[in-house]
Amino acid sequence: MKENQTQHQARANDQITTCPECQQVLPKIAKTCFSCGAEQVQETEPCANCGFETQVSSKFCPSCGTHK
Repeated sequence: MKENQTQHQARANDQITTCPECQQVLPKIAKTCFSCGAEQVQETEPCANCGFETQVSSKFCPSCGTHK
């Protein structure tokens, strides 16, 4: 059971970030901080296989499924 909890926590941690201005915990999909209003920069890079812009933190391309 602890193994499942650890996996769930790892997935949850992949979905959060902190605001660089105020350190508020935010979902990675946030475009602005709901605490201070600072714009959240989404770092992207092109997929090596198909060129689709993916988040740097992504492990797989959402377009073609290639592992990064």
